[in-house]
Amino acid sequence: MRFRLLALSFSATVMVIVSGCQKKPLASSPPAAPPIAVPASQEAQAQTSGMAVVREAQQRLEVLGYQPGPADGSMGPTSIAALKNFQADHGLVPFTETVDAKMLEALKATDPLITAVHRGDLTAIRTLLSSGSNPNTPDTYFLKGWTPLMEAAYSGNVEAARLLLDAGATRDLKTEHGKAALDIAVAAGCSICSTRTGNTQVAELLRSRGAKE
Repeated sequence: MRFRLLALSFSATVMVIVSGCQKKPLASSPPAAPPIAVPASQEAQAQTSGMAVVREAQQRLEVLGYQPGPADGSMGPTSIAALKNFQADHGLVPFTETVDAKMLEALKATDPLITAVHRGDLTAIRTLLSSGSNPNTPDTYFLKGWTPLMEAAYSGNVEAARLLLDAGATRDLKTEHGKAALDIAVAAGCSICSTRTGNTQVAELLRSRGAKE
């Protein structure tokens, strides 16, 4: 009986010791913070701002004669084609189908009259001149100092050059590199193998109006 009591006492003591030595369970990691939700008003504001930029770009493309379709703030296939044509005309590569701040800056800085001459659009040239466009406005973004008459000289468009001169284009204005329209016409008309007739005609027209080499 005494042995049994001692055994029970020893067993209870061991259980108490073991129980006291058991490790406490590790505390669970705190739950991850939920993502910060952007208020719907901010999302709507950003979307509205993006549409406003696209709409302004579409309006500018229309002014420049690229026919982007309605200025609805959405870059559909027609607007994308117009934007790519603008980029191709001005050497903006690689092409992009979206309008960012830099692209909008390029669109806004481009002179409509220079663009019309570049595209050979005589109707647009007449319309712009009759509405008061300055035939001496220089480019300030792509080729600084480049005027509509210089573009006509480079393109070899004698009819455009005549329209510009009749509207008061100054024949002797020079680029930042010191080249006037006549210099440009002569340089563009000469190559190793041939002479471009249009450039020669523009050069002759400029000489007849008093331009000096």
